[in-house]
Formats: sequence, C-alpha cells, structure tokens
Amino acid sequence: MKIDVLLGLQWGDEGKGKIVDVLAPRYNVVTFMKWMFTFSMIAALPFGASDIVSTNYAQFTPRLMLDIGFLVIFATDRKSVV
Repeated sequence: MKIDVLLGLQWGDEGKGKIVDVLAPRYNVVTFMKWMFTFSMIAALPFGASDIVSTNYAQFTPRLMLDIGFLVIFATDRKSVV
C-alpha cells in the first residue's frame, strides 16, 4: 500500500495547497475527508478532551444534530477538494 504524507510548516498555506491540488485527484473524496477528519480529531483531542467529557449531549436538539451531521457528511463536494 502506498501512502502520501504532506508535512512541512515552512511551506506556508500556499505551498501546501499547491501540493494538495496535485495529490487530491488521485484519491476518493470520501477517503480524503475521512482521513482529514481523523487526523484533525487526533491532533485536537489532547486540547479538547475535557470539553468533550463535560458537554451535556442530552441538551442537543435534533436540529443541532442534523447540522453537525451535515457538516461532517455532506459539506464536502469534489470541487472543494480538487
């Protein structure tokens, strides 16, 4: 299995964006977004774990759950990735 990893803060947003533009057509958009959300969650978890534990999920309205679901599942189309 071949894996492409993009590292390097010294390139700035423009440099990383150009590299992602080259790599993105090689991947399925669902796979691309799955890994983006996974790595973002892993990177943010140490800083937000206490907020996750202390959130009262019983107060989430159905509308809020639908909004979160839309963002995670439907907000990305092929044009925004490529």
